[in-house]
Amino acid sequence: MRSASQITLGAARCFIDDGELLCLGQNDDGELGDGTTEDRERAVGLPTLRRAEFVQTSRFGDQHFTCAIAEGDVWCWGAGDRGQLGDRTTDNSTTAVAVTGLAGPALAVTATGRRTCALITGGTMQCWGSNQSGALGDGTTDDSSTPLTVTGLAGTVTAISAGQAHTCALIEGGTVQCWGSNSFGRIGDGTSTQRPTPVSVVGLSGAAIAVSATNNGTCALITGGTVQCWGFNGDGQLGDGTTANRTSPVTVVDSESDPFTGVAAISASPQYTCALMEGGSIQCWGDNGIGQLGTGTTDDSTTPVPVTGLGGTALSVDGGFDNTCAFLEGGSIQCWGENFDGTLGTGTTDDSLVPVDVLDPARAAQNRRVSIVIDELNGGLHVLTARYFGDDANAGSTSVIVAHTVSKADTKIKQIKIKPKTPKAGKTAKATEKVQRIAPATEKPEGKMKIALDGRKIANVKVRKGKAKFALPAPAAGKHK
Repeated sequence: MRSASQITLGAARCFIDDGELLCLGQNDDGELGDGTTEDRERAVGLPTLRRAEFVQTSRFGDQHFTCAIAEGDVWCWGAGDRGQLGDRTTDNSTTAVAVTGLAGPALAVTATGRRTCALITGGTMQCWGSNQSGALGDGTTDDSSTPLTVTGLAGTVTAISAGQAHTCALIEGGTVQCWGSNSFGRIGDGTSTQRPTPVSVVGLSGAAIAVSATNNGTCALITGGTVQCWGFNGDGQLGDGTTANRTSPVTVVDSESDPFTGVAAISASPQYTCALMEGGSIQCWGDNGIGQLGTGTTDDSTTPVPVTGLGGTALSVDGGFDNTCAFLEGGSIQCWGENFDGTLGTGTTDDSLVPVDVLDPARAAQNRRVSIVIDELNGGLHVLTARYFGDDANAGSTSVIVAHTVSKADTKIKQIKIKPKTPKAGKTAKATEKVQRIAPATEKPEGKMKIALDGRKIANVKVRKGKAKFALPAPAAGKHK
């Protein structure tokens, strides 16, 4: 087995290995996609999806299914009783079927509670399947076996996450919106009123950069590395040191009641929550009856506790119903917690209170990976290649060319300021224009700007660091644009 690049778990566990999608674990509804309903204690490949980019298994409910993205298309398999496979039917399928009616290429998919949602290129969102409590976000409670566009979103969607009967979206700029069932306050608007269209979460302590919805609650990662959660808290999964339900966000605290900081990513599960920390460790909190917190015990915790025995630096974490997995630097995967259907991937059905290897470390080491992060690229076409120089046992090689086009950042004219504010006829005036970049752009705009007075061009001026200054011609008396 080669090293994996993404892992997701529910009743089944799936991961992507060099573009190939592999799944293991429970298969009652065909959620492994191998054409059978036989459980698997070792991973099986899906030959029809050799170029998978993203995968999500359903986490909650008794009808299990899986969806994946390949070249922008969404494919689903498993239970389809409420139309969650998106193929215009309510039939189950033990092999992958294509979702029909998407508004464009998909960037991410979230599948759970007999419902699927996709983030579409451009920042819109579509959902299909069960519309219990209005969780599809179209203003109705009617199920749909094809994608429906979510209405009432406050802006461009950058991330999505679905709970059992509610759905959430992260909006560009840091707002979180949720809709659907609001029992226990899982939508986070300070009420328990059902919402068939998106409403904004109230009381966030800052701009959110990630959101994770679960069975009866939701958590958000806030800029600066703190975490806030809301909804059901019967097992301490909100991490505020209590078991009281919350209808609006509360801050996760450490054992000394200080804000829990240094978080890089979050994964919320029905009875517990886990956080990937800066530096690659993992901490979890909530129910621990089967060892899903990874502490070596079965003691619950209402505040974060560290996972013990990780085999390396964690790059991601994903929690299922009663078990958890981490993708480690170097390509190996470790999991812990419940293993009834072989979902830990160890070849047994024995539970584990501490992390155990899913992939054979010796075999995973045969395929080393190098990761780079490019923080900034100018707009236009960029070409990336890689060259390996070889070693004593391996010949050198050169990669294929990967071409990537970066769109130019959006801007807006933020302000036009004239001095004096009310110039007199026949007198000159000075004007300043401010051009603002739109996130995630970081560079202040430069270049040229055309100035028109009453529809007639009067100047071409240079923009430097987002500002342009120029003198207006002496105007005649009256109003001017």
